[in-house]
Formats: sequence, structure tokens, C-alpha cells
Amino acid sequence: MRRIAALLVLLVAACGDDGVNNLPDAPLNPDGPPLPTAPVKLTVTLAGDPAKDVKVFFQNADSSVVATRTTDAAGVASAVMAPGGFVTAIDPGLPPDLGGGFTFTSLSSWAGVQPGDDLHLDIGGGRPNTTSVTFDVVVPADPNAVVYALFTSCGSADITPFVPVPLKPFAGLIAVANPPVRVSLFGCAQNLADMAVMTFDENFTPVSSFYKTNVALADEATVELDGTYAPIGGTAVTVSNVPAALPNLGFDHTLRSPRGFLFSAFQQIPPVTGTATGTITVPGTIGTTSTMTVFGFAQPGAFSEQTILDWGPYSATYALDWGSTALKEYTSEPSFDPATHAISWTLGATGGTGDVVLAAYHSSRTVGADRHVWSWRIAAPAGASVAYPVLPPGQPFDFNTAASDVYGVNRVTTAKVPGGYAAIRPHAHVLEDTFVLGPSGRAVVVDMFHAGK
Repeated sequence: MRRIAALLVLLVAACGDDGVNNLPDAPLNPDGPPLPTAPVKLTVTLAGDPAKDVKVFFQNADSSVVATRTTDAAGVASAVMAPGGFVTAIDPGLPPDLGGGFTFTSLSSWAGVQPGDDLHLDIGGGRPNTTSVTFDVVVPADPNAVVYALFTSCGSADITPFVPVPLKPFAGLIAVANPPVRVSLFGCAQNLADMAVMTFDENFTPVSSFYKTNVALADEATVELDGTYAPIGGTAVTVSNVPAALPNLGFDHTLRSPRGFLFSAFQQIPPVTGTATGTITVPGTIGTTSTMTVFGFAQPGAFSEQTILDWGPYSATYALDWGSTALKEYTSEPSFDPATHAISWTLGATGGTGDVVLAAYHSSRTVGADRHVWSWRIAAPAGASVAYPVLPPGQPFDFNTAASDVYGVNRVTTAKVPGGYAAIRPHAHVLEDTFVLGPSGRAVVVDMFHAGK
């Protein structure tokens, strides 16, 4: 009998909860749909390196806890969970002596998580450019130039050579190549860089440029950039159906190579009877990807500000129908409700519908002599509100904001992106404001704008 009783205990234990992920080992209903098997994975880095021992909560859509993990030596935590749940990472807080007299903690959440998601989070803001390379650069002389500039995928520099005053009017005519100029760059991966040389006249108007890729760099070396200068043109822009509430548009035209940012030109163009036209001067022959960002500057009293990003190969023309592209604007200032753990706002009747919302709020609470401050951001499917998960209290602090706390909304951003929320979800907290996915596409973004700002 004792052996039978012991066997029954073992059988009961084997069929019950495993104590780790709070999901049963077998479906409660054998005839029902199978439980998800592909785990949700989160990789956390600190300034680009694996972040170990970061606490991560995996929760169902009702905030019930599926698993509590800490990231391993590779910065990875994972769990099997049902569709539609939450994943939250807690960045260890700064102690009071580093946080200005209070403990500061940063939390990052994803809502609507799906089995098989491979989420990414960097809690250090990217890898700092600490490695440097210093070299001399020699470029061909441009007879029409007074100023020379070097734009690279890891920094830029003024490379205008020193020319004695009496010879300045003849410098470009009597020299085939300029004298060497010392340059220092930071963060050049594998000591390789893509480079563009641009020249300017005495009024700093762009004149000409040329572009070189995969330039090898080494300390104390001399880099001779041979190339043929081509005249710098521009991109003719036309934006139609601009609403009267936007009396001015901003254009930021950015050129990039596969190695990174190269060059950016910004210009403001006021619409005339609903259409903005102009030319933005850029060296279109450099880089491989062009991004045109059009800002619709909000006016005092507005609750949101709209931005449209288009990226792909460079084109000498750019056309946009603002009216048919813009998303619904916010018609109220977003607010946080501690009772529902949600940020909400209202949307206008006209405009498109977004795919994703990125929101953040801050809270502070004093417990005895200790003051705690935390910020909490979340990525979620778009709508007119976003609900946060309710975390278990005392982990190691109750981060669920109460009505007695001091709190406020930092950010609400709605975006329509290629591939929708599923495409951006894995990197939502890494991309942040760029939303650039794939070699070409369009993102439409609406940001919270404080009324009367």
C-alpha cells in the first residue's frame, strides 16, 4: 500500500504544474487546440554587449504570470506562452548616489506578443564609439572650391587645406591634389569606411562631390582618395493637399551607405494654397539609401505632430499627397489612468489608421526615506489607448503606479509601417523613432504634442 501511495503522489506531481512557466504539461482539453510550443525569446544588450541578470516577466494578456526569468550570459531569456501576452524587462535601477538622490529604474514592455517572437532590447543606448583611427587624407583639388568636407560612415571632418592668402585665388588651378589633412574618426567598424568628399564655394554653397566605398583606414597612414568631382544637384519636392493647419513643412533629406549615416540636409518650405514646392540640395550620387522625412510642424493648441518618412534609392524628384497619406491626429492630450494601468487619448475622424503605438510614462513614489523614480515604455498594437501589464508587487519593487504616486505621460507615438506591428515588434524599442525597415518603404508617424507648447 505504501508503494501504491508513493506511486500516486509521483503521478499527481508529474501531471501538475511544473512550477516554472505556469502552463500545464498537457492540454486540459485533448480535443482542443494545441498549446504553443515556439518560445518567445528576448535578447538584452548593454551598449551592444550581452546583459546578464536582467529580470524579465512573461505574462498572459490578463497579466497572469507565465514565467519570471533573468537573462543568461548571452543576455537571453525565453518562455513558452500563449498569443497576445506581455513581455517586460526591468533595467536594474541606479542607486541613490548615482541617480541624484533617488533610485531610478527603466522598464520596457511589449504587448500582443506572439509565439516564436525574437525580441531585442538595448538598455545602454547603443555601443559607444570609443575606438579611433587618425590618418592623413589627400583629395583632388577642385578649381571651383574654397571649402572641402569629408563625410564618412563613422564621422565627418573639415578637410579644407591650408593655402597662403596670396595663393588662395589660384589654389585650385595650380594644384592637382590638395596637401594632406589630418583626420580622426571614431567607431569605424573593421577600420573600413564609406566616404564622400564635398566641396563648397566662398558662400558655403555646395559645388561638387565624389564617393568612395570600403576605404581601408589605419593609424598614421595616408589615405589618397581619387575620384572625379560631379556637380551637386538637388531633389525637387512637391507636397500636395497640405491642410491649412500646417503653415510650414520641414524636409530632412538623409543619405546613407550600408555602413551608416553619411549626409543630411534640412530645409523648411511653407505651402502656398495647400502645396509646398522647392529643391533640396544634396549630393545624390553618394550612398545607397535616401530617406526623405517630411515634418508637419504642429501649432500651439494642437495635441499631435505628424511625420512622413520615405526611404529607398535616391531620386531627383519627390512627390507626396499629404491628405491621402496622413494618419488620424490626436484630439486630446494623452493621459495615464492608474486604475486601469492605461494611457488613453482620442483620435480625429479623418486620416489613416496606424499599426503600432509606442508609449511611455514616468512615476515617482517616496517610501520612508527612499524616493523611487521609474519610467515605463511599451510597444503595442495601435488604437486609442494602450494598457500596461500589472506586474507582481515586490519584484523587487511595486512598479504598478498608484493614484497616490506622481506620474505623467512622456510619449505616445502612433505609426503605420511596412509589415504592420508584427514586422516592427521584435525591434520596436531599438528602432525607436526611425521605423525604417527593409530597403524601401514608407512610415507615417503621429507623435504626442503638448497643447499650448
